[in-house]
Amino acid sequence: MTLKLPYYLKLVHVSYNNLKICNGVIFSEVHKILIVIDQSLFYSLTKLSSQGVHFEGTLGDEWKHIYSSHDACKMVCKENADMTGCLHAGSFTFKCRIMHYILCRVLLPCSKNLAQAYEEDLILLWAFQTGRQIDWAHLVRYRMHKAL
Repeated sequence: MTLKLPYYLKLVHVSYNNLKICNGVIFSEVHKILIVIDQSLFYSLTKLSSQGVHFEGTLGDEWKHIYSSHDACKMVCKENADMTGCLHAGSFTFKCRIMHYILCRVLLPCSKNLAQAYEEDLILLWAFQTGRQIDWAHLVRYRMHKAL
């Protein structure tokens, strides 16, 4: 998706301040003009995949029987890494450390400690490594709703 027309920072700010999400539909209002972005329009605007698991930060029923936190740690960490207690990105293999950085800085930006990996990060890294499909559009909308 590329932006060809100019955008106005204050307009974006007002739009996000008035943002509400109800039943997966995004609502906002700017200068008394209602903006409605339903799921099909969101998919069309973002070109994000809508196939796969509706991941919302925790392990869903679809993956409970095949996911193991211990096995996921072994998959993403260096051989000599300490996997007890807090998991740090420094203990990841190079490839997984890069994927974690992209995940936390680009795909799902957040204000958490980037050096520390959380269970949500570990589940997503495991999903990447094992080729699981994630409904990215749903996840982005969920994170937007969570941030409100």
